[in-house]
Amino acid sequence: SYNDAEIPTNSAMKRLSATTSSELCEWLQRRFKRKSSAQTTAEDAPDILHHQLLKDIELDSTFFEHTLTIEQLNDLFPLSRICIEDPRHTRGLNKDEVMARLSKDGRNIVCAVTGKDALKIFLSQFLNTFRMLLLLVALTCLIIYIIDTKHLLELYLTIILLCVSIALCLISYWQEKNAYAQVRGFQSIVPTSCIVVRCGRRVRVNASEIVTGDVVYLR
Repeated sequence: SYNDAEIPTNSAMKRLSATTSSELCEWLQRRFKRKSSAQTTAEDAPDILHHQLLKDIELDSTFFEHTLTIEQLNDLFPLSRICIEDPRHTRGLNKDEVMARLSKDGRNIVCAVTGKDALKIFLSQFLNTFRMLLLLVALTCLIIYIIDTKHLLELYLTIILLCVSIALCLISYWQEKNAYAQVRGFQSIVPTSCIVVRCGRRVRVNASEIVTGDVVYLR
């Protein structure tokens, strides 16, 4: 009968509703756990960063050594042989390590920008992603104009985009060249010699012979 056929339908609906409710509860629990885990990780991040051994930090990155503790500096520069208990007993690098780093990294000087280097610096400004896109659009407009010379708008766009791109490169080149000049001016007031700790002794060396990992003595 009609009522008999309606009974399994109602029970099926109840089972479907219960299944949907349980799945919804599980989904909410997972979302809540993920959120709590993310918050815990964010709160514990400073402690994790503070206690890590800093093994993955590259020496070519921005200067940050002045923010580290002695223990962290010792982990970052193990060959400097920093004495954590008494920094005055730090041994520093030995002669072989200094020579190896000098041959690898070069002297601690800023080379003057020659004409060839200046041209290289200027051409490198075009490698910027935005400027490369401008040149690509300008080239596309130029091709359209070559195919059909009636498209004067594309020719005007090509000229405008080229002018904008060259102007941006000139500005960047001027700023970078000024930065080099300022560094050279700053280098002229830097002391020509300093005292470093090497092989457990304080020795006076030329400032150009300082290498990464040297312990410099400041008065």
